[in-house]
Amino acid sequence: MTVPSFRLALDAGQAGSAPQFRDIADIQSDKLKQIHAYWSGLRAGERLPKRSDLDIDQIGYVLPNLNLVDVHRDPLDFRMRLHSVRGSDYVGADITGKSIRDYPDEGYAAFVWAVYEAAVNTRDAKVVSERLFMTDHRIMRWEGVVMPLDDKSGHVGMLLIAFQLFDRA
Repeated sequence: MTVPSFRLALDAGQAGSAPQFRDIADIQSDKLKQIHAYWSGLRAGERLPKRSDLDIDQIGYVLPNLNLVDVHRDPLDFRMRLHSVRGSDYVGADITGKSIRDYPDEGYAAFVWAVYEAAVNTRDAKVVSERLFMTDHRIMRWEGVVMPLDDKSGHVGMLLIAFQLFDRA
């Protein structure tokens, strides 16, 4: 399999490691709206849901586009516990069990790292602004929502990521 290269469609003056986020209300994908509503419904005030709160029967509709990422501390790292089938196809590699830094494209890895770090630091869901990526000869449009999950100590220990690829750029 050829590893695709990516090019972020950046706004003037925007760095690739500085993602733009949208409001939750601006999610376009019905599946992403649905999983965000599910995640929000599991929250109890300021308490984030835990992984054990997730019911696979409730989120099966999004499994091909679902990633689970372990959050490690000291030093901070994001390790892919489950890299979705569509995510693996999209980036040209299955990085299950590996660090986000192991994405084949360094620029894309820096972008993903910044998105994940923002979700951990704010302890809130982040919707990635609709972006264009060029991979080989394709232009793709997608959106994603990153939802933090608490661990036993009350820190963000995992990220639940769902994304939607759109047919037209």
